[in-house]
Amino acid sequence: MGAYSERGKEILNTVTSIIDQEATKGTPGLGKRVADIIADQFGGQQIYLPFDRERRDARIFAEYRGDNIHAIASKYRVSTHQVYKIVQREKAKRRQKQTLLPGVRIGQQQ
Repeated sequence: MGAYSERGKEILNTVTSIIDQEATKGTPGLGKRVADIIADQFGGQQIYLPFDRERRDARIFAEYRGDNIHAIASKYRVSTHQVYKIVQREKAKRRQKQTLLPGVRIGQQQ
């Protein structure tokens, strides 16, 4: 999930649990049922729903095709420069996660 406060994690986990439970009952009226349950659970409280930057960045990377930079920037309310930086950062993260094949050496000719 990102770096959330404990309360933020608790809220997101509760909302996720509510939606998961209600989704098993079928979709007609799902939105109203979930809204009613959330209102019962948190009614009268001021709550903060944390923003998960990691998920947003992963979605931006998944949607990026090279020719849709302006659409992505508009959709996620970020600058085009920020989209480029996010794409570069996500590419680097994915490169780090890849493991080498046995017998492959980087930087040495075979």
